[in-house]
Amino acid sequence: MTAARKVELVWAPGELGASLVAPAVSTDGTREYLNKPWGQVMNGRGYIVGCDGHRLLAAPSAAWHEYKRDNAPPAEQVVPWDDARLLGEINFQQLDDARAFPAKWEVKVSVQPKTMLAHVRVPRGKKADLRPFGFEGVAVNWFKLDALTFTFGMNLPYLLDAVDFVGTSIVQVWGSEELAPFAFASPKAKTLREADRIAVVMPMRI
Repeated sequence: MTAARKVELVWAPGELGASLVAPAVSTDGTREYLNKPWGQVMNGRGYIVGCDGHRLLAAPSAAWHEYKRDNAPPAEQVVPWDDARLLGEINFQQLDDARAFPAKWEVKVSVQPKTMLAHVRVPRGKKADLRPFGFEGVAVNWFKLDALTFTFGMNLPYLLDAVDFVGTSIVQVWGSEELAPFAFASPKAKTLREADRIAVVMPMRI
């Protein structure tokens, strides 16, 4: 039997960065300026960025200039560089239960200083939506935010995309207040300005 030939993927400059931020690229045809990644300098460093208005993914890249365009939105204004403080961390393995929800289910996470709830809605077209865990939601333990002093809500798929994008077993969570942007970064960074990949998710009311 002939052994399978190992294929090594070779990325052209910038392609890897563009593929990493693709989950955040908007598919809304009325917002063409968000329909593809773009390159720009933030915090003195070149990034390739994807954004759909609800979340932003930024990957550092030496080839950022190949994606530079004039109608790109000012991503550096979305990242809470100095406003956010470290709230805690997410352990990648603790999210296994969160990933078990079917893709068509709408799952939102409500986080309070000592409580975390998952609110689940199952759309059924013309029929009434199902609420498997009632309107109050179900208690979950997906991450640990010891420094949290306020309540916020977040779309679960956006949260999972942010954690996957950062790509480390432990992901730090940065935030400042209930409706301000939340940032996710590697624990290697002592501040957001030292982070490599940066994910930003806008919170939502539950």
